[in-house]
Amino acid sequence: MRRPPIIDPRMYAMLPDLYPQIVTIINPDGDSVDEWGQPIKGEEVIFEGLECNVAPAGGDEVRNGSTSYGLHTHMITIPGLYDIQAGWFADVEDDGKYAILLSEQDSQRSQTRIRAEGREI
Repeated sequence: MRRPPIIDPRMYAMLPDLYPQIVTIINPDGDSVDEWGQPIKGEEVIFEGLECNVAPAGGDEVRNGSTSYGLHTHMITIPGLYDIQAGWFADVEDDGKYAILLSEQDSQRSQTRIRAEGREI
């Protein structure tokens, strides 16, 4: 017998500021289509305009010879279940573009969590 969840996933809808940002998921190796239906090589928009919450998870500074850059990991939480693959990009409005490292679902099967990496020179 399955136990009911501790938190009802429908409760997330009652918290209006839980997902204050908007994200677009992009496949950099995909094909898009122009207005006449012809394929265009390049980036393909997989999901557009999804509500999300971006939280910093960690970071590091990488030095390579004379250059150094900051490497930042973030956790992006999206309400709902989405099939998002590593190697794609998450373009968060007013925040930048992140490389997706891992995508997983929460135990309630109500959210998709993305571990992503951003670089700052």
